[in-house]
Amino acid sequence: MNRMVFRVSRGRAIPSFYNIEKVNLKLIKESKVPKKVFTVIYQGSGETGYLRTKIIKICELFNASQFKIPPRQEIKQHIMDLNAEIEEKSKALKETQNTILDIISTKIGEDDDQLKHPNYTLYKLFFKKEKLIYANLNKCKVRDNVIDGDVWIPADKYQEVIDKLTELANRNESHNTAQFIDIPGEDKSVPPTFIETNEFTSSFQEIVNTYGVPRYREVNPAIFNIVTFPFLFGVMFGDIGHGFLLFMFSCYLFYDSEELKKPKNTLNPVYKARHLFLLMGFFAFYCGWMYNDFISMPLNIFGTCYTNQDLEAVRTNQSCVYPFGLDPKWYVAKNELTYFNSLKMKLAVILGVSQMLLGIVLRGMNNIYYKDYLGFVFEFIPQIIFMSLLFGYMNLMIIIKWLTVWVDTKMAPSIINQLMLIFLRLGSTVI
Repeated sequence: MNRMVFRVSRGRAIPSFYNIEKVNLKLIKESKVPKKVFTVIYQGSGETGYLRTKIIKICELFNASQFKIPPRQEIKQHIMDLNAEIEEKSKALKETQNTILDIISTKIGEDDDQLKHPNYTLYKLFFKKEKLIYANLNKCKVRDNVIDGDVWIPADKYQEVIDKLTELANRNESHNTAQFIDIPGEDKSVPPTFIETNEFTSSFQEIVNTYGVPRYREVNPAIFNIVTFPFLFGVMFGDIGHGFLLFMFSCYLFYDSEELKKPKNTLNPVYKARHLFLLMGFFAFYCGWMYNDFISMPLNIFGTCYTNQDLEAVRTNQSCVYPFGLDPKWYVAKNELTYFNSLKMKLAVILGVSQMLLGIVLRGMNNIYYKDYLGFVFEFIPQIIFMSLLFGYMNLMIIIKWLTVWVDTKMAPSIINQLMLIFLRLGSTVI
């Protein structure tokens, strides 16, 4: 605006701009719309001058409000009149707001007074429904006296929708109702994904939807997620004590379900995921037994296969096998950290690669169903070959290393080194 005024007036008009912060007006400071104050001083006089007309057009172009500066001797009186008008309108606005709040409080009650005014919840639900109705009507097209819109209805819900429309038409005096016309078969639009859930599967489906909603008729990974997600959580969070506490907390969510259903309850958001927490607690408790870890302490329930000799753990019987989980002597061994890190890391690698292979297989099934042969040949096949021959081979080496009895542990090969040699020497260990 500064440049435009300068160019149009050829330097004969001087615009000056001021930040709102410099203006000592409380009303302007409280405004949510960012604004600036400016003045334009120009040569000439009169209300119809050429230069003045040009400057006013520039102000209109930038949506600027225009105010005529009063004569010098009248400025004080104008300011007093403006302040009085602002104060009067502020009082009127405040009184109107108070009146509206009093009416609402009398009719439906306040948010924290639902017992005294039970209509609050009904009105709140009514406004939500009205908002949803008009939001969907805005997606339709108005053709003369008819509202036209495309909708998708699940096949098993179609008759239920027809029955509801018939019921509404019978209530209405004019008996007007909606008419459905099937979309022609050559229509290429892709139906939206509708996945029917219940209290058990809803939380698992929500986790999958966070990363992406499956396409129409794609394999729904939430089915596999029901087992894999809580089990992998247990592998990560394996502890008898912590897992048991989480399991008991989820049992409480089932026990006191009627109270937790109330929206005002603090645990209401957690209540919806009670099935998820139950499985997570169970698998964490189970994996805690596998790790023999109770709040970072081992449990010596089945004894041990080792004895202490010269501050070292020595195996008493080579055929001794610990019945369940890990031998508690590993928690006091010198190589405790190395052993546990290696065991848990290799377990995580095996489970992670297995889950990724499952995901690739599901992708290949989707390609076959949608007849996406290009993606099947150039995406699925290279991915499954790469994962199987590289990381699948790594999993095989881990299992073979676990099943082999090494007389000298120093002779046991390093899995990481063997994996690197695949690229450096094509798998050969000979220099």
